[in-house]
Amino acid sequence: MGVFRLRPLTILTVALAATAPGCSQFTSLVERNSQAEAAGDNSYSQKLVQFGEDPVASETPSDPEQRRDSLFLTKARLSLADGDEETAAKLLDSILESNPDYSEASHLLGVLRARAGDVEAADRHFQAALKADSENAQLNCDYGYFCYLTDRWDDAERYLARATGIDPALKEAQTNL
Repeated sequence: MGVFRLRPLTILTVALAATAPGCSQFTSLVERNSQAEAAGDNSYSQKLVQFGEDPVASETPSDPEQRRDSLFLTKARLSLADGDEETAAKLLDSILESNPDYSEASHLLGVLRARAGDVEAADRHFQAALKADSENAQLNCDYGYFCYLTDRWDDAERYLARATGIDPALKEAQTNL
């Protein structure tokens, strides 16, 4: 087996960093990942080498529709990293047409709609994501921050507190709270 190195976390964190300006959590994720890589921490890459298989490939859904949705989500994140919000939104909308309960797509669309100033659509997408995945700390944090930005103080406090309850180490929620 040859040794190969992938940096999927870099792609993911850069894509996430592009999804919500004003949220320090995304910048800190990129900084932490970059610092770890600069310090030679390639633990994810090492896991790939350790067993000779790609853990991401082993997590690929067998259902063709789920594979398509997973691929579209990845493409949407990469589009966001490239600053192409229009393409990202189209891909995410396409996912939700076939799978309306896909929380990650709803979450990212909520962020995109919030950035575009479409408060009603953003709220609708955040609510759909929370309905499907209410225990997602980052989602609760992002929705709490959205509520804060839209002057819904009680909701902001509730969702940010919920995020810290789910993941006490999520500093962004603590900071925004």
